[in-house]
Amino acid sequence: MSAKDKLSRTQVNLLGAWVDPVSQEEALGIILSWCKNRARQFVVTPNLDHCRMMRTNGALAAACEVSGMSIPDGWPLVMASRMTKYKIKQRVTGSDLVIPLCRLLAKNDLSVFLLGSSPEALKACAKKLRDEAPGLILSGMYSPPFGFEQDPQNLTDIKERIMKAQPDALLVALGSPKQELWMASQVTQLPIGVAIGVGGSLDFLAGKQKRAPKAVQNIGLEWLWRALSNPRRLGKRYLIGIAIFPVLVLSHIRRHLITKRNAVRHRLL
Repeated sequence: MSAKDKLSRTQVNLLGAWVDPVSQEEALGIILSWCKNRARQFVVTPNLDHCRMMRTNGALAAACEVSGMSIPDGWPLVMASRMTKYKIKQRVTGSDLVIPLCRLLAKNDLSVFLLGSSPEALKACAKKLRDEAPGLILSGMYSPPFGFEQDPQNLTDIKERIMKAQPDALLVALGSPKQELWMASQVTQLPIGVAIGVGGSLDFLAGKQKRAPKAVQNIGLEWLWRALSNPRRLGKRYLIGIAIFPVLVLSHIRRHLITKRNAVRHRLL
């Protein structure tokens, strides 16, 4: 292994998003290390909708660009990786990380803070996590009011709550792009190990929303399940994603197979 390999890690550009081609086990190992070292890092979980938004939302693209780790939440990104030499075998979704991570935290006497969702969902989620990860230290939870990101006082209040709790891990369920923008602007100022954008994961754990069956997830149709479950809120988003997908794929092919530019990068550790 070269000195360069020892000091850097490889990220691959998949449909416009920089992604770490790691397994769930590898991602959990990195996250646990950050928790132990209070590394003040944050993790994003891009999917097709993120890739679509990043084409026009420069702030979101910049936030994902500087994240400590980017793991593939969507099957389209996994499939896109198979056009490269950095083939990803599985999705590593925020939802799939939460319970294994909380078990690791409990085993290592590390704490977690839940941010986002609704007060009712957080209460149910906390009970579920304590059942699934006995001994888990839940240092706090908070559901910010709607529009908090536009109010400096609300942002200060969130920061003070987390500063007081000093969690090792912070699960951020604010939805995209809100959670990515918040993490990029706040995490380096907080005494934490890592923040992870988990989207609707806390609502799934609380039973507020039902996740697709494993069989549906495994064939890459969880997006369709979600769209049909909540067509009013998600239908338009997924229709736009379907429309833009061919454009993203063509850009991906050009990037990796023709120009070979902006396809792979090495980030210093």
